[in-house]
Amino acid sequence: MNNNYDSRTADKFVVRLPDGLRAEIEGAADYLDRSMNSVFVQAVRQYLDNQKRQELLLDALAKAAVKNGRAAMKERPILFNGPMVRAILEGRKTVTRRALKMPHGLWETSESGELVPIPANCPYGQPGDRLWVRESFWGCDLPGHGDQPCVVYDDEWHGKEYKPAEARPWARKFGRIPSIHMPRDASRALLEVTAVRIERLHDIDGDQAQAEGIGDHEFGCDRPTEPDGYPACNCGSLSYVDSFQRLWESINGVDSWAANPWVWVVEFKRVMP
Repeated sequence: MNNNYDSRTADKFVVRLPDGLRAEIEGAADYLDRSMNSVFVQAVRQYLDNQKRQELLLDALAKAAVKNGRAAMKERPILFNGPMVRAILEGRKTVTRRALKMPHGLWETSESGELVPIPANCPYGQPGDRLWVRESFWGCDLPGHGDQPCVVYDDEWHGKEYKPAEARPWARKFGRIPSIHMPRDASRALLEVTAVRIERLHDIDGDQAQAEGIGDHEFGCDRPTEPDGYPACNCGSLSYVDSFQRLWESINGVDSWAANPWVWVVEFKRVMP
C-alpha cells in the first residue's frame, strides 16, 4: 500500500473567496509556517467537526428531554391584542413573531459565516405544544348571576349595551381586566404550535405578513384610529410588509423595526373551540 501523498493527483475544486479572505489565509499560513492549502483544509475540517458536534449535542438534548418526560405536550399562555385575537378567531392569523431575548445560549456559524442563534429552548414551546390566548376583557354583571362577574370580551363590549354570546361566570372581579390577568378558564382560543424557527425580523415577506393577521393595508395610514385600534380609513397606501412594520412598531416601540432583531417565528393552528 502506497501512503505517499501526491498533491498533483488529490481531489481539487475551485473556491471563490470574498474580498480580503485570501490575505487572511496567507497571513495565518505565514504565521504557522504552513501552506495556505493546509490552513484552508484545517479550517474546513474544524467547521465540519463543529457542526457534527452540534448535531450530537442537540440529539442528546432531545433524548434527555424524552427520558425525563419533558417531551410531553406542554400548555402555555400567550398574549395577543384585540385586533390579533379577532384575526385568530377569523382564521387570518396563523403565525406570530416575538423578539428573541438576549443572551441566547446556543449559537452556530451559518454558511455565510454569520453567527446565528440555534432554535432551541423556545419560550413559546415546540411543535405539538399548545398556547392558550390571553386577551383583555371585562367583568360584568349579568341577570341571574347575582354578584358573580361574568366575562365579556372586547368585541362584545359596547358600553352599557354589552351582549355576550353566553354567560361566562369566570371573571374574578368587575371592570376592565388586562390580558395578563386573564385566567385559563376564560380563554376562548387554544392554539397548537406547528413550527418554530428563528430569523431576522426583516426576513418577513408578503405572505408571512398576511399570515400575521394583517388585513388589506391595515395599519397603513397615519390617520386617527378607531377605538378598537384599526385605522379610520382604508387608504391602501402600504404593502403587507409595510403594514406589519407599523403593527410591530406600535407594539414594540418606534425604533424596534429598524433594529432588525432576531425573532422567534411561531406558526400555529387553532384547535379550540
